[in-house]
Amino acid sequence: MNKIDIIIVTFNSASYIGNCLKSLSEHAPEVAYELYIVDNKSQDDTVTKVKAITATWGNVHILEPNENLGFAKANNLAVKAGSSPIVLLLNPDTILTNHVLGHMANLLSSGQADITGPGLLNEDGSVQRWAGGFFPTIGRALRHYSFIADLFKSGPLTKGIYVSQKDKEPMDVDWICGAFLMFKRSLTAEIGLLREDFFMYGEDMEFCYRAKQIGRKVLYDPTVNIFHLYGKSLSTAPSKVDHQSLANASTFFKEIHGPGQGKIFDLITFVGFGSRWMIYKALSVFSRIKYADRQNKCAKLTKVAWQIFQGVKTT
Repeated sequence: MNKIDIIIVTFNSASYIGNCLKSLSEHAPEVAYELYIVDNKSQDDTVTKVKAITATWGNVHILEPNENLGFAKANNLAVKAGSSPIVLLLNPDTILTNHVLGHMANLLSSGQADITGPGLLNEDGSVQRWAGGFFPTIGRALRHYSFIADLFKSGPLTKGIYVSQKDKEPMDVDWICGAFLMFKRSLTAEIGLLREDFFMYGEDMEFCYRAKQIGRKVLYDPTVNIFHLYGKSLSTAPSKVDHQSLANASTFFKEIHGPGQGKIFDLITFVGFGSRWMIYKALSVFSRIKYADRQNKCAKLTKVAWQIFQGVKTT
């Protein structure tokens, strides 16, 4: 039986961590695991709830660093504390399903992958495209923001930054989303841990990039899925989310392709969100309920993308 260190980083997660832990207790008997929960100084009763739920489990380690370390550093703290041959980074706003842990662990132990992740589903069962994807290039950014990657079957000429919702079979990808990121512990001896200066967002892609650079295999397998209640964990720190995610994407792109292409990438990001803002604004005239949230979100992201293009830094 595969042994897994399951790591969950919490921050004001009291309203949804219970569902995650319940699903773990229901669907994890197929694997042996140690659970590490790192709390980033929650201001609610997250830790109290976690302790109450796991009081009789016997395989739970709760780490309280007494400061908000960020996603990457908090995960690294738990990785260093564990010793299992397989490591799983799991978001507290996820809900596991039958056999997903055993299936994904077998992909690693059988040598089919070094890093892997399942399909991610919204609460209504629809597919989330950001479960994994491909390293950004100018072409992929253009295909993403022009909707080409969404409208046409996934292929070399239509591939964007994310996997397609039409992808139903296991496939080699460049990166896996950190909501459920499973990897061999031995990999960290070769490439190190998550990049801590990213704090949150982009560290999953950058980690996978280092693995791919030494020839390791990253596998996306949508034949199994988990629910990812996207937005639950983001809502606890809304002021930092948008700028952090886009700024880290810009930094990562420039490190790979250089500052010249990086400036073009920043411009494409700005124009892309601006165009989507205008499109959703026009569509909201016909269906405000359906498109208003998308319009408002793209308006905020357009502003942030413009700040990043101008080189404006925020705290």
